[in-house]
Amino acid sequence: ISREYVCIFFIIGKAIKKVSEWNGDKTKIFTYTTIEVTTNVKGVTETDTITIKEAGGVVGDAGMRVDGIADFKTGEESVIFLIKHGQHYMTVGMMQGKYSIVLDPKSGKKIVHPSTSRKVKFMNANGKEASLPDKQGAETTLDDFLLEIKSHLKK
Repeated sequence: ISREYVCIFFIIGKAIKKVSEWNGDKTKIFTYTTIEVTTNVKGVTETDTITIKEAGGVVGDAGMRVDGIADFKTGEESVIFLIKHGQHYMTVGMMQGKYSIVLDPKSGKKIVHPSTSRKVKFMNANGKEASLPDKQGAETTLDDFLLEIKSHLKK
């Protein structure tokens, strides 16, 4: 069974804190990553920081790994596609909803790298589903990436 999630929020942010905890009955571990929102591209988050909740993590000597989960490293800047789930956010399509941003040492430009080769889908201004063209293996600047997405949001 496959699920499709449609992006409600689309932000640029920086991971500033990451904590893993057991659930109430100690049967599952969840990781909570605090993201400092630097740019709201689609949708508006209600604060300058949000918390992303993902299954998996390490608490003491115990660990739980979930394949396909987006991994955020403290200090890392990312483009993130999100949905709201209760009081926390989740990445759309797990790792499909996270694009790492790195600085190209030669050009000095910010480059976007997907966490996976699978596409994320989102809704444009008219409520129609849209997705990015497949540019697997191609480096894309952050500016070009944002322009492309914004053009789809207007259609």
